[in-house]
Amino acid sequence: MLVYIAEAHASDKWPINSTVYAGPGNSVTTHRTVSERIATCQRMLSALQLDGCSVEVYVDSMGDEFLNTFACWPTRLFGIGCDGRTVERIASPHDAGFELGPMLTWLHTAAHE
Repeated sequence: MLVYIAEAHASDKWPINSTVYAGPGNSVTTHRTVSERIATCQRMLSALQLDGCSVEVYVDSMGDEFLNTFACWPTRLFGIGCDGRTVERIASPHDAGFELGPMLTWLHTAAHE
């Protein structure tokens, strides 16, 4: 299961990953509607080559209930098992970053089971 939450590095809120700071040019702004959040999620799935996979994808509400419950903004990732209840992976920040590779490996494996 994948839950897409508020954009961590929205260019109009926290542009750390934008051209303002010599980053790759994140053009995503703070989501104002669920439709905007869904569209950004779909672009992310495509970029991670997960569109069309069997992983369940949810989008957090505009009230950010998932984000606030699990304190996952800006850089915390949880891998929830197929049962929808078991936390199988947690990637937390370390030294101002985290290794995305193990989480992506888990996600790709889970998506193709």
